[in-house]
Amino acid sequence: MGRTKALVEVDGTPMARRVADALEGGGCERVVVVGGEARELASLALPIVPDDHPGEGPLGGVLTALRLLSDPRTDRWVDARRDRSTDGGSAVFVAPCDLPDLAPAAVHSMIAGAELDGSADVFVARGARLEPALAIWRAAASDRVCAAFDGGERALHRAMTSLDVVEVMVDEANLRNVNTPRDLAR
Repeated sequence: MGRTKALVEVDGTPMARRVADALEGGGCERVVVVGGEARELASLALPIVPDDHPGEGPLGGVLTALRLLSDPRTDRWVDARRDRSTDGGSAVFVAPCDLPDLAPAAVHSMIAGAELDGSADVFVARGARLEPALAIWRAAASDRVCAAFDGGERALHRAMTSLDVVEVMVDEANLRNVNTPRDLAR
């Protein structure tokens, strides 16, 4: 993009703020930004948590989010919710900053799907294709996610192959991904 993607504006609002608003509106109790330069991202008015694995791909960000669930010092930051499944386990809803059309209804739908199924490790969005960057990860899967990362895996979709995954249908309109100026123009 030639600049910090999270701050690229769509209809006058930075993409990361649009995603955060969708998460909050859809039922996430707390939202944080994992990674990035805190001073640069301050205008988002969100807590910034350093990525435990900077430059190591999105799986490192997921591990950071999962670590926050077990770190009692970060209770005020963590984008975690106690789910209502039978195991009572914690989970994080991970969303990339470059889905500016994500709607609260899609977030709510994914959360509702995760609350109904108490056994899966990951609940991943599916439109016309799988969107592995938009997913709810259960803390119970942390050790297996860490093992995949330690084994050299960095891609979310490949890390999910060793997990129990449930696909949640999401309206394709929510999944427009903006990676280039051309994507932004569409």
